[in-house]
Amino acid sequence: MELQFLFQTKRNLHTAQIFTLRKAIDNFYYFALILGSPAYLQDEGTWLSWLRIGFDSALVERPPAISREDRMRMETQPEPRQVAIRTESTNKAALDCVEKLVQRIEVIRGSYQGKTSQERLQGLVADPEIDQILLGPLNSALAQHKLRTDEVQRLVGAAQDGLVWATDQDIIGSSVSVTKP
Repeated sequence: MELQFLFQTKRNLHTAQIFTLRKAIDNFYYFALILGSPAYLQDEGTWLSWLRIGFDSALVERPPAISREDRMRMETQPEPRQVAIRTESTNKAALDCVEKLVQRIEVIRGSYQGKTSQERLQGLVADPEIDQILLGPLNSALAQHKLRTDEVQRLVGAAQDGLVWATDQDIIGSSVSVTKP
């Protein structure tokens, strides 16, 4: 399956904004993949391998415990006043989850537009649908493992960072389309 996320922007995004937006989609996918796959979900090593490489926005490495077949391929095409991110994966359920999350972020755009990163995060974390799609399942899954508090905070923080990055103030709208079923 292939999805295209199209982000309309106030101005041309600079490189750091493009990298963080791309990383948000990337992280959303891998959280959805792990949470939707019992084999990954139940293996604490999956989470630890991801923690070892980190979540830096310039990092293009995927969580090492993820099999090659489950990895998402991504292409970014910045244009004047828009950024297209095309994703492809054999895991339709994980891509569907990312699609729902980005669509929800778009639906509630008016509630966070013009707010600081911290204010946006507070609103996004409080949204019941975002909690149902991403944060609730993530917190429940992490509670099942013997991860240290700082490890849990880093993983939850990566999900929260993605939410903030996907709501950058220069993004004025987004849409998602299936380009290959």
